[in-house]
Amino acid sequence: MNIEIVKNNNPFSKEEVNKSIVARFEKQANRFPNNSAVITKIRTLSYQELNNEANIIANQILKYDKKGISQRIYLLFEHDFQMIVAIMAVLKSGNAYVPLDPTHPLDRLEYIVSDSGGDIILTNNINYDLAKSLTADLLNKNVFIINTDELTEKKKIKNLEIPIDPFQYAYILYTSGSTGKPKGVIQNHRNVLHFMRTYTNNLGIKPSDKLTLFSTYGFDASVMDIFGALLNGATLYPYDIKKIGATEKLARWINKEKITIFHSVPTLYRYFIKNIKEKQLVKNIRLVVMGGEPVLINDVESYKHYFSDSCIFINGLGPTESTVTLQYFIDKNTKIN
Repeated sequence: MNIEIVKNNNPFSKEEVNKSIVARFEKQANRFPNNSAVITKIRTLSYQELNNEANIIANQILKYDKKGISQRIYLLFEHDFQMIVAIMAVLKSGNAYVPLDPTHPLDRLEYIVSDSGGDIILTNNINYDLAKSLTADLLNKNVFIINTDELTEKKKIKNLEIPIDPFQYAYILYTSGSTGKPKGVIQNHRNVLHFMRTYTNNLGIKPSDKLTLFSTYGFDASVMDIFGALLNGATLYPYDIKKIGATEKLARWINKEKITIFHSVPTLYRYFIKNIKEKQLVKNIRLVVMGGEPVLINDVESYKHYFSDSCIFINGLGPTESTVTLQYFIDKNTKIN
């Protein structure tokens, strides 16, 4: 079977794997300053705006940064644009981010905070009280809380130009804890870039692409979407499934925003398919990417029925430790036994 993915006009070179996530992102911000980087119901950020706001927060982090590089910094934000700005800010400051999802059980959040050993937590007005609660009971440890809503700097800030070794930590994500306590999985810049180069080139991600972000930023599936967009000049569309739901609103939103890369777990995909009224609602999607759960024959059959002839269906497999280990590509001519 020979499936051809559209060629990328913004190639991800092998040499960039030995740099940093920040270097690749800033290259996109410089090349595509006016491209939309993140679009949510609340706000649209261009690459120039995202880069500048991340620089502002990164400068603030450095005022509290007593340990230097590779410090663990907690992020406590809802599923919207602020979490994306915060991720880039932490990486620009030379540190590693530890995401905290405010919708998760309190005991999980408390465990992550106590286990990962961070000194700073970035949050906003909405989650400030929760941030204080999570850090109040830490013995012999002061955790600085930075409320990004209170940062009033508006002028353009230069890139920090902090030297970042490719083997520095980029993030710590915690497993679900289904087999015991959640385990923190550390990834460095080089690991992330190696994966994202393969992912980008396999999928042919280009600046005109529009990628969904359904997964919470605390799970590894988010890495594919966040960096799949931001390291390629493409547009990221965070969609809060927990808040909005997977009703017919999702199908209308997909059509309205002209999403080109749909990535989700199969369960969400099935809800999406259930609410499609007409084939034309998914005419812009060129890639359907599955992961996190087993894909069934019915999933492939619905793909063949509803999506365009040029659309490709991709089934991915991989644990948190490696993000994605295997991808299987299916087109309309693939026979499923």
